[in-house]
Amino acid sequence: MTGYELSVLMQQLGAAIEKLNSRDVQLLLASKATIDIVVTPLQDGQSNGSHKTIAISESDLVALVDSLDTSVSRDQGATFLKELSKVQLQALAKHISVSVDSGANKDRLVEKIVERRVGLRLRQDAFAQAMHTD
Repeated sequence: MTGYELSVLMQQLGAAIEKLNSRDVQLLLASKATIDIVVTPLQDGQSNGSHKTIAISESDLVALVDSLDTSVSRDQGATFLKELSKVQLQALAKHISVSVDSGANKDRLVEKIVERRVGLRLRQDAFAQAMHTD
């Protein structure tokens, strides 16, 4: 699990904990109750909305960039980004100085970010390797 994935998981757990009522919190704090985690898959078209409202922290941005910088393919890089909201992708693009039209959709944001961090590096590596074999 990457640092970013752990961060998203912790944000989701935090959001669930915030929904507890005060009685439940008091029971938990007094060790008179336990927390059971149940993972419920969403139905097609259903959204839990958690990614849309969660801002992305500077440390999450750094972790994402690190994950992209160690990706071995564009597809792997895109996988790291697929769960992000448009707002989070825009923040990441800004963080790595990728200019994107304000009307760009999520797919376009992912494409531009992956090309900047993964595609460029892969092309540079291939070029350097070709130069060393000639």
